[in-house]
This record gives sequence, structure tokens and C-alpha cells, in this order.
Amino acid sequence: MERDVLAGAGAEVTTSTSAADMQQRLREGAFDVAVMNGSMAGGCNVKEIYEWIAATVRVRRKGCC
Repeated sequence: MERDVLAGAGAEVTTSTSAADMQQRLREGAFDVAVMNGSMAGGCNVKEIYEWIAATVRVRRKGCC
């Protein structure tokens, strides 16, 4: 549902079906936002994914390089 709403609003949407796939995509690309459900295949919950993103992915804030 979220994908349809975002795509309908003109956003470019990338989907992942597992935590491992999502982690690989985040390592390789740049994203403005990540929308997740309560858990992903692979045993990760949202809190664990958030902690992984905070520790691993370089976050670019508006106005920064």
C-alpha cells in the first residue's frame, strides 16, 4: 500500500523483501526516506534496522555535503 501511495505521488520507490536485501541497497544507493513495516524477513525488527542504519549508513542532512 505505501508503495502505491508514494509512487502515485510521483516518488521513485525501491522495495526490498528482506533485511539483507535492504541493507545491500542502502550500502549501494542514496535514499531520502526508508519506510518499513514492523519486521522484515531475516529476523530484523525496525529498531534493529534503525540501529544498523545509524551505525553503517552515511546520513546526509539538508544543507550538508
